[in-house]
Amino acid sequence: MELEKLEQTCNFGDYLDKALRNQFVFGLQNRAIQSRLLEVRDLKLAKAKDIAFSMEMSNRGADEIQGSCPAYPVQHIIATGKKKNKPTINQRKTACYRCGNENHLANKCRYLNTICNHCKTMRHLDKGINLDLNKFITAKEEVSYCEMDSLILEKVLDKYLKVFEPGIGKIEGLQAKSTLRKDTKPVFFKARSVAFAVRDA
Repeated sequence: MELEKLEQTCNFGDYLDKALRNQFVFGLQNRAIQSRLLEVRDLKLAKAKDIAFSMEMSNRGADEIQGSCPAYPVQHIIATGKKKNKPTINQRKTACYRCGNENHLANKCRYLNTICNHCKTMRHLDKGINLDLNKFITAKEEVSYCEMDSLILEKVLDKYLKVFEPGIGKIEGLQAKSTLRKDTKPVFFKARSVAFAVRDA
C-alpha cells in the first residue's frame, strides 16, 4: 500500500494503524467484504488485510467452480492525453499523386510536364506512383504528347508576348499616386532572385 510507504514521514504515532485500517476498509469496492470487516471488534490493519484477501480468494474460487465470471463496474477512467479531433475534409492532407508530396495538389505540381524514370510517361514521378513491381503489365501502344505540349507552350508565349519579354516591364494606361511624410527616408530592398527553373539557360 502506498499509504504505508508514507507513514515514515508522518507523525501519526499510535493512531497510524487505525487511520490506515479505516482507509483500507472504506476504500474497498466489494460491499460484502466491507460489511464483514465492519462486523469485527478491535480490527487491526493486518487482520483486515487477511480477512479481505481470504474472502476475495474464496469468491474467485467459487466463481471458477460455478463457471461464472463477475462483471465489475468501472470505477474511474483515467484520461491518457488530449482528445484528438478528427480532421475535417479541409484539414485532411491529400498527397499529390504526381510526386507524393502533401503540401500541394496535383494541378499545382511542378512536375506536371516531367517524365517518370520508372514508367517513362509524363505527368508524374516514380515516387508518386504505387505499383506492385512483381506484377506483369502488358504495354499498349505508346503515344507521345511532347509535340502537343510544345504547341500549347508556343501559343501561350505568342499570346502573352509582352509578359515573357526580357527586361523590366511597365504598366501603361494607369496612374499611381504616392503620398509620403516629410521625414520619410528611402530604404533599399534587394531584388528578389529568380528561381533556377525559370531562368534562361
